[in-house]
Amino acid sequence: MLVLELKNQGFLTVNQGKYKDKLETIDWVKSVKINKQWPNTINVVVVEDDVIGLWNKRLLLNSSGELYALDQRIVPDQLIQFFGPEDRENEVYTRYKLYNDELATRGILIEEIELDLRGSWVITVRPSIKIKLGKDVTEERFERFLTIWDQSLLENFELISYIDLRYSEGFVIKRKNH
Repeated sequence: MLVLELKNQGFLTVNQGKYKDKLETIDWVKSVKINKQWPNTINVVVVEDDVIGLWNKRLLLNSSGELYALDQRIVPDQLIQFFGPEDRENEVYTRYKLYNDELATRGILIEEIELDLRGSWVITVRPSIKIKLGKDVTEERFERFLTIWDQSLLENFELISYIDLRYSEGFVIKRKNH
């Protein structure tokens, strides 16, 4: 519709800023560049926003940490799952970025990150291993996980069901049932 509106205007009278602003209000649009090419061409370049994950299995979360709705039938299967109370998506996304930066350098991929109603954090990494951080001193507990990983978990990672770091000085590792 917007393109038809552009088409019906004269080359010199097109307000590029107006159409750029209109197009950038669309949820999945990251940026728009419009330029005129003499004598009769208007180039419109639309850059899609990156979809990072699925928020509470209902909304998409983009690379800016913003939520938007999209037809669920076209959502890719491999999206990271984000869970949390309503209006806390920015907190969960910020924490995801913090954890992901550290984990990705070690070759660990996040499948899911959850903030429950009590304020407790759980990260699930591939292959479906839960890292339970709890709600207090989570940064310290996450650092403990990284230390454990670097020292001894790398070789046996696929055998682990979960790692519970909610203890003041220790941790519990549960093996997968085979």
